[in-house]
Amino acid sequence: MPPKRVSRVLMHVSRYLPLWASSTAKRVTFGDENPIALPVFLGCFEIGDSHMARDRSDEAPLPVTIKADANFRQLGSFLFSRALASSGSHPLLLEALKRSGIAPASLVQCLFHEWLSSSWATINRRSWCLFGSLLKSLVELAGEEAYFTASLTMSPWWRGIRTVLAGSANVPAAYIGTAIVSCVARSFLRYPSPRKGSATDVTVESPSPNEGESSSNSPAPPLQVAPSGGDRDDPVIINDEGEIEEESWEPVVIELDHWEALLGKLEDVLVLASLLRRCCERRQLRPENREVSLSSLFARGQGVITELVSAWACDLEMTSEDLRRLTKLTFPDGLEAQEDGIDLHFVRV
Repeated sequence: MPPKRVSRVLMHVSRYLPLWASSTAKRVTFGDENPIALPVFLGCFEIGDSHMARDRSDEAPLPVTIKADANFRQLGSFLFSRALASSGSHPLLLEALKRSGIAPASLVQCLFHEWLSSSWATINRRSWCLFGSLLKSLVELAGEEAYFTASLTMSPWWRGIRTVLAGSANVPAAYIGTAIVSCVARSFLRYPSPRKGSATDVTVESPSPNEGESSSNSPAPPLQVAPSGGDRDDPVIINDEGEIEEESWEPVVIELDHWEALLGKLEDVLVLASLLRRCCERRQLRPENREVSLSSLFARGQGVITELVSAWACDLEMTSEDLRRLTKLTFPDGLEAQEDGIDLHFVRV
């Protein structure tokens, strides 16, 4: 993850993690609390309709999918809970998963169930790196299926992951996960570039101004692309003048914008969800537990933030004078006043 992105996420999350970590009571466990018996574990999977046929390699596993009614949360915990705590088992785990034949999409689904249903994001920052490493390795197993090129209008693979993140009520994990996944997704983007060796891709070298000089003293000659109508299935679209159309970058830019937009929206949802958890220690009042997610806020329509904040204020028996005093708070320069002001934005709505 780029340093600027890490700084942004850490600075934003550090303000609110205490409110989420405090609800996670520490407890002592002995071994696996919910071990999966072998018959139950095997019952989560089914062999694909391949007529039990292998390809030429005897090492190729049969296609295996996870049943729709399987307990993904329990399965995700069984497969990835220890891998999110330590990287020591990653090579053996990934090799076993690769040989198992389980569809990479199902493995990614299990990983997200474990990440979003647990407290890894709030109690162990090292798990952020482990989560990103695991995700990238699992996506690599999918091969071409997970790659996004300029010929696509939207990636079904990554769009499904964004939907899962937007629908999670574990907002810190969803926010941190979005920052991590967006960086992983960039590794599977194929940016527009001219294809070499295609039938319509004829290149002509421009003559060098001084043919007698060595190539080291003269710039590399530009390449000119012969006129072509292009092909909408190609990563690059060539117009009738033989120029690369700027629109060929548009799907890539839009795909990146989807991640930035989701990250920005989850930043605001994290502020709201954290506000709804804040207690009044002086009066020893605690608000009712209200879980929110980005998807649930959109589903409930306009006015939902006003309703939630109003209910929170009533739970804490806040008076109109208390709210008036909050809205008049000011923040000194240099303390990210605009970001801290988001707290007051939800109160003012």
